[in-house]
Amino acid sequence: MIRYLKKAKPKTRAITYKTVCRPILEFVTHTWSPHKVKHIKHIEGINRIAFRWVFNLKKRDHIFDLMLSYEWDTLEERRKIADAKMYYRMLSGNAALDTDRFMLHFSKEYDTCHGATKGTRSTNVAKFSYRHRIHRYL
Repeated sequence: MIRYLKKAKPKTRAITYKTVCRPILEFVTHTWSPHKVKHIKHIEGINRIAFRWVFNLKKRDHIFDLMLSYEWDTLEERRKIADAKMYYRMLSGNAALDTDRFMLHFSKEYDTCHGATKGTRSTNVAKFSYRHRIHRYL
């Protein structure tokens, strides 16, 4: 793809990235969203490489301010928005949800002050799952 769009305009490159690559990076993020800093940096690195490619920037160019001025969202922000959208879909009943396997709200035996279950957060799988992550965002 990069080879074929070598002489394309930045707008065309941006559209290509946003329609071909970014959906792959964002597919079902409420299921696999990373919590380790090294994984987040790795995925954000792909986003930054794409930004440099779209606007023909070099590695030594500082792009943080440029990304803000072009309103190029980080993938972490987009994952949070996707989580919130999924939460709304679950609340409104528009998401296919197996209520026997997934409980959206916590019952009385849960510690709702911290948004987590008592005694079951010993693993990172439980700590950073969608169910606990969404309550930290809200």
